Amino acid sequence: MLVFLIAISEVIDMPMISDGIAAFMGYLPKLLSALVILVLGIWLATTLKSAVYSATDSIGLSGSRIISNVVY
Repeated sequence: MLVFLIAISEVIDMPMISDGIAAFMGYLPKLLSALVILVLGIWLATTLKSAVYSATDSIGLSGSRIISNVVY
């Protein structure tokens, strides 16, 4: 759809619109990469929190939930 908007803006001689859309499309890969890194970071933190909770709970430490929340 954005490609059609670029083509239409070129036909009606409005390069500002096509330049803006092209800049936005150039920004999308960076945005998607940042989103993937964020989701993986949250998943890793949650997994680590669960692992710390299981480890501290299995050895009988009191406050294992607090320790795992500090990790998260």
